[in-house]
Amino acid sequence: MKTLQNVLFVVVLFLLVSSIYSQQLVKPLGVVSDKPSGYSLGKIYLGSSGKTMVQLINKGKDTVDLGPITSNPGFTTLLSKKLLLPGQSCTLKVTYTPVLSGNIWEIIKIGIGKSGSIYKVTIYGTALQQRKSRY
Repeated sequence: MKTLQNVLFVVVLFLLVSSIYSQQLVKPLGVVSDKPSGYSLGKIYLGSSGKTMVQLINKGKDTVDLGPITSNPGFTTLLSKKLLLPGQSCTLKVTYTPVLSGNIWEIIKIGIGKSGSIYKVTIYGTALQQRKSRY
């Protein structure tokens, strides 16, 4: 019976210490958010580019380090600022140059600091063939 009490004491102590330790060392990562659920490039004709701007806001209590940004070929991205203090915002400029006509649906992935977290922004639009001249 005494051995069982000792084991239970050690387990409870371990859980208590682990809880205190994790609360002190792990700070919540600031939340980065964009306003709408997705951003439209609109209609883009082959041979031209579509652009959109995404506003990212740090709604957390800690500084957020943005990057790297990944996307598929044809997309280029540019961040106006890499480090966001709490309450600060920045702009992500997204440009797409289509090579084929059809619907465009892309998820731009933004790395969040050393946490390994990824924030996703949806980009959509339509790529159209060039209009043929009647002349």
